[in-house]
Amino acid sequence: MYHLIELQQTASTNAYARENPEALHPSLPTVVWAHAQSQGRGQMGTRWLDEPGQNLTFSVVLRPALEAQEQFRLSMAFALTVARALERHCGLAAQVKWPNDLYHQGRKLGGILIENSLRGTRIEQAICGLGLNVNQLAFPAELPKAGSLALATGRRWDRPALLHHLATAIAAELPPLLAHGRLAGLLEAYHARMYRFGLPTRFERAGQIFLATVFGILPDGRLRLLMPSGLEELFWFKQVAWLD
Repeated sequence: MYHLIELQQTASTNAYARENPEALHPSLPTVVWAHAQSQGRGQMGTRWLDEPGQNLTFSVVLRPALEAQEQFRLSMAFALTVARALERHCGLAAQVKWPNDLYHQGRKLGGILIENSLRGTRIEQAICGLGLNVNQLAFPAELPKAGSLALATGRRWDRPALLHHLATAIAAELPPLLAHGRLAGLLEAYHARMYRFGLPTRFERAGQIFLATVFGILPDGRLRLLMPSGLEELFWFKQVAWLD
């Protein structure tokens, strides 16, 4: 079960959830859905471009029982839950591109932005924002890898029905994935969905292009790359850029 707040327009659903705590349900996950966002954001402050009325932009407010150092565990579980739900509902095998994107056959379907509020060493509240390209068919030239569910499946999708399916899955399936003692299984499931896992891939670091094999991630979120030398190197977010 979940509590739904539906907005015609807002600056961003993450910001609405953060700035209106009195609107949030005290015990159920709260889903903030906006038909249009004027200031949607991606990871590290990048702008989320969205055609109003064609896609899904929503945030889910959760209260996970996690330590602050386990923040990427929530990111893994959220992305994995959404990818599985899309496969069940839409019939396409979505992949997770580290650290926070959803891909299908080399095209970006969506992006995730999670903002955590801490109390001491624990996560008191997590606002998990998702932007998902649903029925949009054309994208700006600066987004050459953008895709959508409609482009991938050849049909339009009922956005309210898709939102309900995703929100129901998040409310029901996310808590078990975050349960203590499930980390090894979560990592294994994430790697099974990971974009270009085990494949040689081009990256850029400090202006230099290099080839490395995607070797997985660590629980803290660092990307593991197997270099041509045979040595493994670890990278935090934004230390490397994907070129493939």
